[in-house]
Amino acid sequence: LLRLPIRFDADALAAEVAALPRSAWVAHPDGFAGNDAVRLISPGGQPIDGWQGAMAATEHLTACPYIMELMAELGGVWGRSRLMGLAPGAEVPAHIDSHYYWRTHLRIHIPVITNTGVEFTCGGETVHMAPGECWVFDSFRKHEVHNRGSEHRVHRVLDTVGGGRLPELVQAGQGGPGTP
Repeated sequence: LLRLPIRFDADALAAEVAALPRSAWVAHPDGFAGNDAVRLISPGGQPIDGWQGAMAATEHLTACPYIMELMAELGGVWGRSRLMGLAPGAEVPAHIDSHYYWRTHLRIHIPVITNTGVEFTCGGETVHMAPGECWVFDSFRKHEVHNRGSEHRVHRVLDTVGGGRLPELVQAGQGGPGTP
């Protein structure tokens, strides 16, 4: 787990999330209970969860100018990206992202709405990601998320092959607890 030395305006992010229609939210593609998402970048900008094909902004991303601004500030080449919701008491079970897609992609998490009961564990290390922070992790290591709080959690989740400021931000990043 690596916290990047950049922060975003969590209130501005939360306002954009709140403005999205309820119909934008769909069930997690793997059917995890209490998990939902808004597709922001997908193949052809279509309402699908695929990994293959030319990636493009969906109608929901174009309705979120601050999210587009933060993506431009990071400057990556973007793959499938979403807002990921996690209901109170829900979890993302422990897993490893082993699809070929992950050989070339890095996953970035930017908490938008969270609570102190949300814990993200990767490789046996657990952190709470605060609103507006920017984190990356090794998706080839076992990871899981638990929302033990009473509020819905929403993260901006970006998949990228890198580019822009990302290499310098990763170089300057700080690991989670226990990292020197």
